[in-house]
Amino acid sequence: MTPWTQVVELAREWRSRRQSGKGGSAFDDVGRDALYAFRSMRKSPAFTLVAIVTIALGIGAPTAIFGLADSILLRPLPVTDPDRLVIVRERRSGAVSQIRGHMAMPFDRYEAYEEAVQGTFSGLAAERYIDAALRTDVETRVVNGALVSDNYFEVLGLRPALGRGFVRPDEPVVVIAYDLWARLFGEDVSAVGRTVYINSRPYAIAGVAPKGFHGTSATSDVGVWIPFRSYDPGEGARWSADWVVAFGRLRPGVDAAQAEAAVNTIAQRIPPEAASTTIRGARLEPLTGMPRSGRAAMARFLGMLLGTAVLVMLIAGANVAGMLLTKAVGRRREVAVRQALGAKRGRLMRQLLTEGLVLSSIGGVVGILLAIWGKRFLAAFLLPTAEHLALDTVPDLRMLGFALALTVGTGLLFSMGPAIRLSRTGIAPELREGANSAAGSSVRMRKAFVAAQVGLSVVLLVSAGLFVRSLRNTLGVDPGFVPEGVAVASVNLAPHGYDEARGRLFFRQLLTAVTALPGVSSAALSNVVLLSGSRHQSDVSADDPGGSGRVETSSLIGVVSPAYFETMGIRIVAGRAFTAADRTGAAPVVIINETLARRLWGDRNALGSYLRRGEQAYEVVGIVRDGKYVALTEPPFAFAFFPFSQSYSAGMTLHVRSRGNMAGTIAAIRDAVRAIDPNVAVTDVMPLPALIGSSVTSQRFIAFLVGIFGMIGLILAAVGIYGVIGFDVELRARDIGIRLALGARVREVLWSTVRRGILLAAAGAACGLLLALPATRLIEGYLFGVSPLDPLTLVGVVASLVLVAAVASWIPARRRAMRVDPIVALRTE
Repeated sequence: MTPWTQVVELAREWRSRRQSGKGGSAFDDVGRDALYAFRSMRKSPAFTLVAIVTIALGIGAPTAIFGLADSILLRPLPVTDPDRLVIVRERRSGAVSQIRGHMAMPFDRYEAYEEAVQGTFSGLAAERYIDAALRTDVETRVVNGALVSDNYFEVLGLRPALGRGFVRPDEPVVVIAYDLWARLFGEDVSAVGRTVYINSRPYAIAGVAPKGFHGTSATSDVGVWIPFRSYDPGEGARWSADWVVAFGRLRPGVDAAQAEAAVNTIAQRIPPEAASTTIRGARLEPLTGMPRSGRAAMARFLGMLLGTAVLVMLIAGANVAGMLLTKAVGRRREVAVRQALGAKRGRLMRQLLTEGLVLSSIGGVVGILLAIWGKRFLAAFLLPTAEHLALDTVPDLRMLGFALALTVGTGLLFSMGPAIRLSRTGIAPELREGANSAAGSSVRMRKAFVAAQVGLSVVLLVSAGLFVRSLRNTLGVDPGFVPEGVAVASVNLAPHGYDEARGRLFFRQLLTAVTALPGVSSAALSNVVLLSGSRHQSDVSADDPGGSGRVETSSLIGVVSPAYFETMGIRIVAGRAFTAADRTGAAPVVIINETLARRLWGDRNALGSYLRRGEQAYEVVGIVRDGKYVALTEPPFAFAFFPFSQSYSAGMTLHVRSRGNMAGTIAAIRDAVRAIDPNVAVTDVMPLPALIGSSVTSQRFIAFLVGIFGMIGLILAAVGIYGVIGFDVELRARDIGIRLALGARVREVLWSTVRRGILLAAAGAACGLLLALPATRLIEGYLFGVSPLDPLTLVGVVASLVLVAAVASWIPARRRAMRVDPIVALRTE
């Protein structure tokens, strides 16, 4: 049975059932339409495969980005009734502190709140974060730790997956994260009760946190929770002097407005911790994984990515619409037969739209699978945040709902135009042999779709080009030192109870052991790692050269050991480096950079002058060249280096310059630390170039992702041009044959066909440039060293698109137009 016979039989059956009153419900009609759609797709496997892949890419890209935004900004904490949890945020002046973006308060104030809010909150808990050196029988590693009140898990409404929570405030026990339990103990239930050492102190494992819970902040993947009063910070510190984030659960029947009014009154009643501090009240904020201070920047970043992904979806939709429009031309006789047999226009529209929705549904399912994989892939990148993001990559109903809305929306969008056009088919003209009067208008409509694809591709490619050029400019910045061949490893002795004397001995032994390693040319200590994003800042001053007072400025500061400048390859432009003579008890000295020298002393020679920090004066013994200290894109910063022997710090980073294998050097550093004290763990152990590379992660992420989106748009635009030129060639086959029969050169006919594709791409590119000019203004804040209207990028994108269009047009012209037989064409005429 031929396809046309099947169409006639289906139409006759439909008409007879309608006339007999047995037409069935609309649901049955839709079912038959869907069945017919599957049969039609099976008869055109190549068309179906290309359409499904195109739809999947169009739906998968924005769904993956939305899923990422959902996990970061929208998904509630995995706790009981998360909408009942609020953070107490004081309105204060004077001493202010933030922890992970949340407003903090002194521990003593938290205790006062805990007692005063019992009528409003069912519980008030507190937390703060620490680096925890966790030692088991096998290894020592640094994990994110949280010091919490003993009611922490009860306030969150969580029960441990194994064991128990905290019973007494001073009980020396911990609760470890489910993932950490699986990694360290292989999910062995006997791990509960075992003793581990955290920052050199023994703790028993009381329980394992619920699976999927990583703490109350998405920016801190907590591995271990420790009761406040069981943890001794060392060096005589008291927790009453520290700051914590306080959050609570509202009692049933108490709304947020009532609770905020009560807390605001209590805040003003509790005396401030210092005379210089003023408490004006307090308010409540929802406890979410992403603090309010970081939500706006993250929302802008993800919104930009989602916008580019939506462009990919529109390009894919235009591509599929053009394909369906081309296919509709071949189905005009089929529709005419249906109309002749009594099918109404609305019935035909429903069938055609059902076919489009079936196609988009299959593509949507594949797109969701791509989105799930893509979300996990994107989550593996370090997004532009200072901390690690603990993301749940399992799709939820919001992500699936978003994908469903896109699937239905795009299905209706790309099938509506072809369905309307096809349903307007006239019966008599289409049943007449050889009628193709509407084919030309269909080509024009598909050309419009392709031009739209090209225009949207221009926006994507221009954005990608600007991001790539910005990244190249950033990576091309001279940092002012030589990172190649340097490894860094951070050590913090403060949590382990080291006093200054023991700490100096530890670092001295570490430097001696590392310097003796094979291949190591030099090693030094510093309390800052350049281009790691961290900074220490202080106000400094100097006597005015004119004798009219002091010149003050703000400067970055660092504490370094004598071989630091040699190890880092920082050039000393005047004076000397630190030496062993710059020890405790000797005259205080400092080395400054060129920017600080200019700010404090102008054109005067700063060597031998005195820099003041607080009440202490330091003699300037050296000046080093300027460099980049926090980020490669920063403006010039002032920097002052102080000798480690005169300014002790318990947290230092070892810098090692080695000529040997970097992996071996890093392993030897770990062994050296373990040999001195097995309870001390090193953190951030990596080659310095890798650490610097992580400082431009956000730029790499944007350039990579938008570049991928741009390439997808370019490929889809090329496919669209290929399809429309191929269809155009088929319609003009007789004209081409006649031209060849009358003596036209093959090259001329070929160029005529290719020129059509180039002109089509040029028209789309012109419209795309008009869209790109305002669109690039939205990404200006993410660029470095390149203008949003960079002519090189604009010209390069247009030239690339024209070249791609020429190739995409040449292929069908060569394969189809040149196969036209002039004799056959003349006989037809």
